[in-house]
Amino acid sequence: MFLPVLLVILGLPAAADPDQETARQRRETVRAKFVEDQQPVENLQAMAATPCVDGFAGSYPCSEIDLVKFMPLSSVGGGSANDVWGWTDPMTGNEYAIMGRTSGTSFVDITDPVNPVYLGNLPPHGANSSWRDIKVYADHAYIVSEASGHGMQVFDLTQLRSVAAPPVTFSETAHYNNFGSCHNLAINEDTGFAYAVGTTSCAGGPHFVDLADPVNPVFAGCHPETLYTHDTQCVVYNGPDADYTGREICFNSNETRVNVIDVTDHSNSSLISSTVYSGTGYVHQGWLTEDQRYYMQGDELDEQNFGHNTRTRILDMTDLDQPLLIGNFDHQTAAIDHNLYTLNGHVYMANYRAGLRIMDLDDIASGVLTEVGYFDIYPSSNSPSFNGAWSVYPYFDSGVVVVSGIEQGLFILQPRFQPDFLLDATPATVSICEPGLETVDIQLTDDNDYVGNVSLSVTGLPSGAIETFSVNPVAVPGNSTLTIDVAGSAPGNYTLTVGATDGTLTHDTDVQLAVTDTIPGTATAVSPPHGSIDIPRVPLLQWTAASQAAEYTVEISTDPGFSSLSYSATTTATTHIVALTLDTTTTYFWRILADNACGTGVYSATSAFTTLDVPDLLVVDDDDNGPDVRPEYSAALTALGRDFNVWDTNNTDDEPSAAALAPYNAVVWFSGDEFGGAAGPGAGGEQALASWLDGGGCLLISSQDYFYDRGLTGFMSSHLGVSSATSDITSTTADGSGSVFTGIGPYNLSLPYPNYSDGVFPDATAERAFQGDLGSIAINKDGVDYRTAYLGFGVEGLPTSAAVESTLSAFLTWCDALLAQDDDSDGTPNGDDCAPQNSSVWSSPSAVYGLTVSAAPADNLAWSQPAVMGASTVTYDLLRSGSSADFLSASCMESDGTDTIATDNATPNVGEVYYYLIRVENACGDNLGNGGGRSAVNCP
Repeated sequence: MFLPVLLVILGLPAAADPDQETARQRRETVRAKFVEDQQPVENLQAMAATPCVDGFAGSYPCSEIDLVKFMPLSSVGGGSANDVWGWTDPMTGNEYAIMGRTSGTSFVDITDPVNPVYLGNLPPHGANSSWRDIKVYADHAYIVSEASGHGMQVFDLTQLRSVAAPPVTFSETAHYNNFGSCHNLAINEDTGFAYAVGTTSCAGGPHFVDLADPVNPVFAGCHPETLYTHDTQCVVYNGPDADYTGREICFNSNETRVNVIDVTDHSNSSLISSTVYSGTGYVHQGWLTEDQRYYMQGDELDEQNFGHNTRTRILDMTDLDQPLLIGNFDHQTAAIDHNLYTLNGHVYMANYRAGLRIMDLDDIASGVLTEVGYFDIYPSSNSPSFNGAWSVYPYFDSGVVVVSGIEQGLFILQPRFQPDFLLDATPATVSICEPGLETVDIQLTDDNDYVGNVSLSVTGLPSGAIETFSVNPVAVPGNSTLTIDVAGSAPGNYTLTVGATDGTLTHDTDVQLAVTDTIPGTATAVSPPHGSIDIPRVPLLQWTAASQAAEYTVEISTDPGFSSLSYSATTTATTHIVALTLDTTTTYFWRILADNACGTGVYSATSAFTTLDVPDLLVVDDDDNGPDVRPEYSAALTALGRDFNVWDTNNTDDEPSAAALAPYNAVVWFSGDEFGGAAGPGAGGEQALASWLDGGGCLLISSQDYFYDRGLTGFMSSHLGVSSATSDITSTTADGSGSVFTGIGPYNLSLPYPNYSDGVFPDATAERAFQGDLGSIAINKDGVDYRTAYLGFGVEGLPTSAAVESTLSAFLTWCDALLAQDDDSDGTPNGDDCAPQNSSVWSSPSAVYGLTVSAAPADNLAWSQPAVMGASTVTYDLLRSGSSADFLSASCMESDGTDTIATDNATPNVGEVYYYLIRVENACGDNLGNGGGRSAVNCP
């Protein structure tokens, strides 16, 4: 158990991983673009304090940000610059900028920002590098670099208090060598753990380091990632998702996705969610808002790759298990975004050639950022190239902000934000029973030292409603209570807009109002119809709207008196997909109850339905939950009324065997964004599928990485009809064709992960199923005994739920037609025939009956043939036991007999009893009858 841990720690080479190789190539692309854009260090002069006037501070374009001091690279150690961080001495209050360079780390005392002092340089631990990163904890700086063997330098910052004759050459205080090169470093100061990312260890994921003793860092574990983690932010979580309150959570920028992981137990970290977005270039770095509700993500290649302006993705993290992309905010320049950090309702961005950009976060819930200041350190261009501002540090108590310029040096800046006020209204939804009233709390807070009086108003009120404010105008900061009286107002749903203005500045926010004047009416169950049978075990319930209903409670029970509930849910809609897999062949009773602000109505009439037996469809979930695409299939199949079971491979080759597949007529197998070795069926899975298909199965494989991971296999050729395939052609369209999918599309693919769709080409036994803009991307094959479809893209990439439903419906209709055929003309449709090409057998036999025993010696045992033969002929085994309950150790009296008689010449001793059991068998299976202990195996 210890050796693998050492291999991780030491970063020893392992077998090539295609996923990691793809990640490596992606990183090399970014690195190559960066190197290609690099320019010589600019020959600049130091600049003294220069205010921003009429859009310029000297030659630098600006808005609301003054230049306090500029220190060119030649004055702070030379080379070119990269990361920048800061330290405030807790003893003296002095402030220090710490800037990485290709040739070391600079320490600058900026306590007097107009007259900063360059204290000295810490040389690298080994070779120079363009990539260096610095973080601070417990009065120590921790420095990593992409130079081979650099490890992590530890530097005691307290020695900066007594530099007698600056600048000096410093020495590292300690060194951590459990990794070599490292791209970036995060430290959670609340827990004292460092997270090194982009290292030569931990399979591309964060490398945990315990800093309890700051000068003696200790390895604390790994979180291996499928993809390389480029940057991370780790916090003790106190955001809106109560499931994770108090836990240590990291938000990883993983090149193609944002992964949220739980690292509370550093020896057993776990993935919470994995989020991808369209238009991915290189998921580089992101940061949470201070309330930890929203996460802003910077992508380092999308501007170059897709030609749009600087774009910031905004994710709502209210549910860490399911982050929601709520906005793609495009800035006013075309520059590449690099590093961003949040403070006091603002986000500070280092956007390469566009310099420092500061955005207000007031409207982030709407996916909108508002620029309130900028300082452009690269005046000649805002184009998308890797020059200019590398990073920004805004956390000094003095309010100064430092920016590192790659070719320029260290900028010490002072933002001058305009005063403003913030408006909030709680609750955001109000329900009132007319006549009646409710109140809303209005909060007005200052932003940037705003002082003034703000007048409040409301629009959108229903006719007859009256609003009053307890205080109006309001001196900011301050509160007011809005009272809404709806006497005489008509029932309905209304959107109210609360406005606030001081005559110059104006803000507003919406409040939803529901007015009712009586208890709600009674809903009527519509679907499933009362008494219906064969209902899917994840049913879609529908009912009529009840008058003035605000919400509905749905209850399901196996008891018509509802003495105990199997399921209950509340919704504002008149449809609901049950979030529970119900039992098979079970009668359920359900009803609906409506309520509103006036009270609760009465239950609807009880309706009943009976669920299906074992379904005929198996869904194989072969994705890595990053993102989890199963809901796309579940929703579509449920909408089509198809019941199904699910086999989750858990991102491994734990795949269904031929025996596990046997009960099903059709299989839908999807792999989502899973790649790196286990996408699509492996060798064992393919063998099981081939055996099952030959018995009359119907298979759909939807995977952009099956061919990438497995290559062109014999199964693909023999049963899928593949003549050739091409990985990662990235088709952007899908247009159904052939005998099965014609009429579906054309559609633009909109995959919830990076598009690496494959080209798939049919042989003479198959036909093209979907055409993309770059050629054939799917095929289907009618193998007479079986039918298959292989899609080189994810069905979940079709742009609408209706498109997904149409595709699956076309496939399943094709399957149903196969099952309805009787290929061997034995009177049994293929779907019920265990051997649809063998007219002498079609199902397993039923148990024998009528066993009689008479005196020996000749043919003293006789029985009747089974009521259901399931074949033209069957064979019989005769077993004898001394116990009616135990045939596990039975004796075999006769094997593979073809008639219904047998002889047992043995005579029991006095007090001894013989018990007999007949096993009947045909090519489809056998039957031992009913009863316990009857797994007898002693006959051949």
